[in-house]
Amino acid sequence: MDDVFNAIVNITRTTSPMFGAWWPVGPFYCPFWPVRAVERYTGPFNSSLANPILVIGNTDDPITPFEGAQTVADLLGDKATLIRQNGFGHSSFAGYSSCVIDIVRAYMENGTLPLGDDTVCDIDNSFELFPGVTTAAVLANITNIGGNMSASAVSDGTF
Repeated sequence: MDDVFNAIVNITRTTSPMFGAWWPVGPFYCPFWPVRAVERYTGPFNSSLANPILVIGNTDDPITPFEGAQTVADLLGDKATLIRQNGFGHSSFAGYSSCVIDIVRAYMENGTLPLGDDTVCDIDNSFELFPGVTTAAVLANITNIGGNMSASAVSDGTF
């Protein structure tokens, strides 16, 4: 059993050097929580969804890659609409996108979803990750999907 655990820890650290070692911290607290939610759903888990689900994934999220959002949307089938946000950072609200904000607002206010799974939103060009560092500057220094910045961007301070 130790070998299996050590293999899992090694994979998480290799896949996510920044956060891999933290993955068990949150779950360890859950069993010690003194109360259970009254509305806790205990099944059945093979039912149809009553409402459509909005799934949003960032193309350059170092913690929850876009492929995960695709998998969730695929598993939910025709009850899910997938939005691809061409952005960076963890979660769809890490960078400001008026496109995503409008979609989320419409969904929360009246259940409206975009038609089809081909909706793509960009981070607004005016969004600054840090003072003076615009979206365009960040995207210009990302060499590929998955959070790998070019070495020159990091070493010369342009990012």
